[in-house]
Amino acid sequence: MFALSVFLIGASWFTSSVYLFFPDISHITAIANRILFFLTPVFWKLEDLPETTARWIKLNPMVYIVNGYRESLLYGRGFWCHPWQTLYFWALTLILLWAGITVHNKLRPHFAEVV
Repeated sequence: MFALSVFLIGASWFTSSVYLFFPDISHITAIANRILFFLTPVFWKLEDLPETTARWIKLNPMVYIVNGYRESLLYGRGFWCHPWQTLYFWALTLILLWAGITVHNKLRPHFAEVV
């Protein structure tokens, strides 16, 4: 839950700051969310896919969250059993959080003018 919260805070800071200046970002965000939703293995497992396809699907950061919940609740394994996925997820999350904070801080003085 903590990992998902940090990821969503970074994404929210970035998109909400940019949205004020480019309202069309909401359409891009909606399309990206829909694509990532259908590429997230909620009702299917990555093991059922060919290896090359599974490698591409693992680039979706939500795969780490969904598989972490699935493996801990259904199979009794911890999310830390996949160290490379953990490292990838946290690297991507920290980059997104840094980008969100940076964009938000740079655009904050202009919020009152745009709103």
